[in-house]
Order: sequence, then structure tokens, then C-alpha cells
Amino acid sequence: MNKLLFLLSLVFSFTLFTACGSDDEKEHVILTSLKINQPDKDLYIGDKYQLTTIHEPSNIKLPELIWKSSDTKVATVSNTGELTAIADGMVTISASYGDLISSINIAILKKQDYTSFVFVQSADVVLPNCVAAYKKDNKYYKLGELGNLSKGMSSAEIPIEDKSITEIYFFTDYNGCVRTDFAFVLIKDTKNIFALESSLTGIRITDKSDPTQYPQ
Repeated sequence: MNKLLFLLSLVFSFTLFTACGSDDEKEHVILTSLKINQPDKDLYIGDKYQLTTIHEPSNIKLPELIWKSSDTKVATVSNTGELTAIADGMVTISASYGDLISSINIAILKKQDYTSFVFVQSADVVLPNCVAAYKKDNKYYKLGELGNLSKGMSSAEIPIEDKSITEIYFFTDYNGCVRTDFAFVLIKDTKNIFALESSLTGIRITDKSDPTQYPQ
């Protein structure tokens, strides 16, 4: 009788231990895609912002991600995806789970008593002979020559004295002479930071001496 009770006790203890061990194990989640959403507002020095993601399959709970910042002097990111803006500049924030990784470039802006801008080259190519300009009466006027921009480089800061200028156009001699097919919008009394992403598209310039095509 005592031997039977002892055996039953062992079986019960083993079953309980096994059940508890199963509860403590982390369930492995299989994701097929992961993407960080771009912030829905401009971020300035001192701001905190909770980054969000979308994933597939969307009907499962998102597992814990590994968050990283490319430059903690510009911005940090917590293990829950909360970004803290520290200094003006461009920073790449990434989130990963297993072999999946998503990255976005985020500009941290600076409030100041004048308006200015810089371009940051984010694509993995060298953009030669870069020029910034504004448009007036269907003609382009040069604001500054930015030189050659390779990946990770920032142009010189260009101050804007004319308050009527609200949009900036970017030109480069990459694969011929082209300009971006849209304007970068200036925020007043801010150091604006414009990212040159690989997804940008351009319009080819056929005559650089024509002020309706290229800044003079």
C-alpha cells in the first residue's frame, strides 16, 4: 500500500512539473512580414514617440521585437519601440524578429529663429554635382551647390533668408541630369532635414542652360 502511494505521488509530481514547464516556455511565433510605420508627425529634439508596426499574419499577437538605433546621439529607441529624440539629424530605426527586419529613416528636426535645410543621402549610391533650388515664375533659381553626396553624408546647411520660399527642389547629375519630381516643403523657423531615399524618382533635364529646367 505504501509502495503504491509512493508511486502515485511520483507520477503526480512529474505531471505537475511537466505542466509548469510547458507554461514557462515561450511559444514560437512564425511571422511572414514585419514593417515599421512612419511617424505621423514631425519629430523635434526632446520629443518622445511610440513607434508602431504592422505584421503578417495579422491575427496573431506580435512577439517581442529587438529595436535598434543607428545613431544614439541623434535618437534612442527602447525595447518597446519608444523613440526619444536627442539631437537634430537623420537616424535609422530598425525592428527585428528572427530573420525578419524592418528599417525606416527618421529626421529629427530643430526649432530655431531662422529657416534652413540640409539633404541627407540615404541611398547606397553617390549623387554627383548636387544642387538645391527654388522655383519662381516657372524658373529655377540656385540656392546652393551641395557637391557629391554618398550614403550617410549630409549636405551643408543652407539658410533661407527669403521668407517667400516654401519649397526646395533637388538636382543631381546622377545618370544624366535629373531633378526630383516633387518639391521638399520647408517648415518655418526649423532646421529641415530632407532624406534622399532610394525610392525617389526624378525628371530628366535636357538643357541645363534653360532656367525653366535647371537653376541658374
